[in-house]
Order: sequence, then structure tokens, then C-alpha cells
Amino acid sequence: MPYKSYTPEDFALDQDFRDWVLCPKKETNRYWKNWIANNPEKSEIIHTAIKLIKALPVEEHKLTSDEFSKITINIESAIDSPKGHQKVIPINPYAKALEEGRVKRTSRILRYLKLQLLF
Repeated sequence: MPYKSYTPEDFALDQDFRDWVLCPKKETNRYWKNWIANNPEKSEIIHTAIKLIKALPVEEHKLTSDEFSKITINIESAIDSPKGHQKVIPINPYAKALEEGRVKRTSRILRYLKLQLLF
């Protein structure tokens, strides 16, 4: 990367640099800390670029009540639709037996308590 010739504005426009400033991760943090250590003459330029990025306004998109209603309706219809619904397979064997109707509802609490006592 041609970072050695970058101005603060170039750094501020660089996607990798912006990602590091706004959402640092272990790998990118290590890279940029290394780069800064190896290029101490660019330290002031880096700090200016960081200030530029942090000073930029973050555009937030707020949903209108109509947009929110449409999204809610879409989610609810997807949940209610048998086409888009995938069956959840329970991990607990008792829950599976209950789902299949092999266990009566009244005995569910007793069996649950027995299982708790065993573990």
C-alpha cells in the first residue's frame, strides 16, 4: 500500500484505515500499530486523519412509522407462513417427546423435576 505518501485526507478516505479507526479488530489494530511504529514520521498525519474520521457525521437512517409497520407485517407473515418456517428440532429428548404428544402435559412438570434431580 502506498501509505507512505498519504496525506491525512488520503487516510480518511481509505476504507481499511476508516474501518480500523471506527471498528478496530485485533488483526487491524496490530497492523496499524505496527505501521505507525515503523513510520514514526507519519504519526502526526495519522492523528490528524483519525480526528478527521471521528469528526465526520454518521448518517443514521430512521424508519418512518409506515416503513416500520411494513417491516413488522413482513416479519409476522413470514413467521406465520408454513413455507418460510423451518421446524426447530429440540435438543432435549423430553421436549421432543412432548412435541410428538408422547408425554402428557400434566406430567411434564413432574418429569422436568425428575430430570433436574438427576443432573
